[in-house]
Amino acid sequence: MKILEISEKNKYMFEKNRKSAEKHKPQVLTFLAEDKLDSKLIAVKTDSDRPGFVYQLEGKEISVTSLVNPKGFSQELIEAEFAEREVETKLITTALLFAPDPYCVESILSAYPWFRRVYVVFPSASYFRTLCYFFDFTDLFKTESFMPVAYDDIKICVQVIEFNLGQSAYIYGGLKFFAYRPFDRINLELFNTLRSHVVKVTSLMSTNFFTEFFVGEKVIENEWKSLPKFINYPHVRTLLNYVKDKPVVCVAAGPSLMKNIDFLHSIRDEVFIISVASCLKPLLAKGIKPDFVTILDMQGEVIHYLEGVDTADLNIAIEMSCYWGVIEQIPAHYFISPSAMLSRTFFQTILEKMGIDVSGDIFIKAGFTVAFMSIFLAQKMGASRVILLGQDLAYTGAKTHIDGATFDATLSIVEENGVKYFKHPNPKADVIEYDPVIEVDGFYGEKVYTNSGFEVC
Repeated sequence: MKILEISEKNKYMFEKNRKSAEKHKPQVLTFLAEDKLDSKLIAVKTDSDRPGFVYQLEGKEISVTSLVNPKGFSQELIEAEFAEREVETKLITTALLFAPDPYCVESILSAYPWFRRVYVVFPSASYFRTLCYFFDFTDLFKTESFMPVAYDDIKICVQVIEFNLGQSAYIYGGLKFFAYRPFDRINLELFNTLRSHVVKVTSLMSTNFFTEFFVGEKVIENEWKSLPKFINYPHVRTLLNYVKDKPVVCVAAGPSLMKNIDFLHSIRDEVFIISVASCLKPLLAKGIKPDFVTILDMQGEVIHYLEGVDTADLNIAIEMSCYWGVIEQIPAHYFISPSAMLSRTFFQTILEKMGIDVSGDIFIKAGFTVAFMSIFLAQKMGASRVILLGQDLAYTGAKTHIDGATFDATLSIVEENGVKYFKHPNPKADVIEYDPVIEVDGFYGEKVYTNSGFEVC
């Protein structure tokens, strides 16, 4: 393997890239401003006329590109993937791409020309600068959808991605997540931190979803199909002061609920109980029927929360962005919250045309999880006090939910390059997730582990 040193020809390439960036992508100049290069990224001669790249890690060299025909190999790889993804991605307009291989980036932008924005995250600014000496980015810089992101500071990288997603139209056209090895080995901390924050920001912007990036189309479909339901079911304004001056217990599906579920059974006639749908079955198994159930999950799997349950007499507060099949397939007393009006004001116009009074506070404030929806519903209902059960904001054991809850999973803590991560399956998306561990002070003064989604205060 012949290593390529930076020659005068490569310096010319860097300057060519810099001038192209100045003309077509001036924000890239920030990444090129410093002189620091990534000494672990090595350009090597290949059997083609294009250089390949390897990365030195722990005394070993791992391939970033093919070392035979880097461009041809990337094209074949992306073309094969495209054949499988074409249908599911046809309506998506925004993508987030983790690809240390510049040839892979080039091939993806060629295969998905309808993407309006492709945010390409490089392992670091020094990594990107090194690439610019050996790879010709000029055509990519001319491509309107190509949005490179390369920072040495992870916090800045996260802020930039969150801001840009906030300005994009992903909520309407969908967001596709691409990740290619060996990005996770080059900068695992950036990969996991950014992925976690992207989930968080997109969740907050579209009521709530967890870890599924292909959401935009689902959200819009759910909201449009919920519109006719406003004719048959009331919105949540009718619940204003519904339990005024009465204590409300908001029940979530955290493992700690098991410690208090018998106590809840003993006081069930003295309090008003609002439960998230995911722990409905464990409550019913204990003889506890909630006075209200909250539900906002957008994926079709949410239907499993209510399967096999006699729901005919249940009161359910549901977001209009929740999976549309719930109301159609599950009989219950529904109260709809049109929180979508906050960011998509055209729904307000449509509802008014339908003769629906949308003045005043007709929605429930949404949070990162459905448990927050329960708390805000209790507030709207005029609760004298709100008691939280199962609202775990830290992982103190190996379970994510109470036994018997829908989509319960086990988790473990693993360590990579000195960084701790929660490792757990996501039954909704059928993937294994890695979330950065955050250590905080627990309620009783001890140290507990949480993640960015639960770190709310």
